[in-house]
Amino acid sequence: MSWLKLYWRLTQPLGVLANPILSILEHRSKTPSVWRQRSGKFSKDLLKKAPFDLWMHGASVGEIQALNAIATKVLEKRPETNLLVSAFTCAGFEQAQKLLGNKASVIHLPLDFPQMSQSVAFAISPRIFCTIETELWPNLILALRGKGVRLLLLNGRISKGSFSSYQRVRFLFKEVLQCFDQICAISKADRDRFLQLGAQRDKLEVCGNAKYEDIIQKAKSDRDKIQFFLPNHVPVIVAGSIREKEYREIYFAIERLRSDGIKPFVILVPRHLYRLDEIEAFLKGRGEQVFKLSQILAAPDLLEKHNSCSILLVDRIGWLFQLYRYCNVAFVGGSLVPLGGQNLMEPAAWAKPVVFGPHVNNFREAADRLLDEGGGFVVQDRNQLYKALSTLLKDEKRQKMAGEKAQKALLALGQGAATRQAQRVLDYLDTTSKK
Repeated sequence: MSWLKLYWRLTQPLGVLANPILSILEHRSKTPSVWRQRSGKFSKDLLKKAPFDLWMHGASVGEIQALNAIATKVLEKRPETNLLVSAFTCAGFEQAQKLLGNKASVIHLPLDFPQMSQSVAFAISPRIFCTIETELWPNLILALRGKGVRLLLLNGRISKGSFSSYQRVRFLFKEVLQCFDQICAISKADRDRFLQLGAQRDKLEVCGNAKYEDIIQKAKSDRDKIQFFLPNHVPVIVAGSIREKEYREIYFAIERLRSDGIKPFVILVPRHLYRLDEIEAFLKGRGEQVFKLSQILAAPDLLEKHNSCSILLVDRIGWLFQLYRYCNVAFVGGSLVPLGGQNLMEPAAWAKPVVFGPHVNNFREAADRLLDEGGGFVVQDRNQLYKALSTLLKDEKRQKMAGEKAQKALLALGQGAATRQAQRVLDYLDTTSKK
């Protein structure tokens, strides 16, 4: 017996135990439809749309962004495609609704027990199933494969940190990976890791990162959302996706810049809004006048009237990408602390120099490309952060060249990535018959 089928048998009793628990959660929850779908039960309206041509799945917000980039390209070529999108997290579900709710049916992914997996495979009955990055659910994959569904792994990535964990269960994931008809890896490093885990070489190809093509397109098409005054007589620094105590390191670097006569306008964007009070209290404790984005949106000329204010604290979600457009230099957070980093390529889309800390394991390929091209600058602490910011802000020519090199790095990783992967999906849609 294969390891995959053994896994199916071993998890069957757990599925039996899970059913009454899910039923209780469904009846007690304020969002019963979530738990109903987790159980593999769907509304009559959704079931009427089955069988679906294409089912695409992403775990959370980041994966849904990549999924959206690929799905959009598919729908441009084949708008009649009957598309289903699933997400695992509630945040991912909301993002899928926002991006694709008017083009596709959106559901919560059922739990990966045999009973739920069989139920959803039968009810949805897709021709093609595409999962994003490393969303590998063994029972679901086995159930879909048993129904003859063609399986594609898109934007495939295995981080260096998680690779060792996958190696421990290689006996299982080798079989899972060999179920796929096609695996589109983000990079050569990811392709090599898939190979070491047992994927078949002839089904693997490197296609680039669909998220980055999405960023490229977004920078080209986004209109100017900024409806308030931003200082144009001083350099602007955007510190995005700030985590934990990184705001302190940024602030001390800014203090040193001021002592050199460089007085930047600083936009601080916390990754999580619950840190706003902590950051504001720290800044005011240092004697800073601070405005929040919500205040500026309510009174667009507020900064102009209070030109002594040099720090804007962003208390709204969804503004970071646009704000990068208006900076001279960007610092991307989650990188001075060991949290894996955040998206380094968003500032690069606007041709801005990208400064980041050493902890960028989740974006290693992007970091390496930025450093190789000369558009990225890695710093270890507040002193190196000050030096990097000072060097770039004092030399406008170097600043501009670094921004152009950052954009070049983005193009190298993302140009055509979503388009190539969408074409693989279209190829399989062309070669499979409707049920």
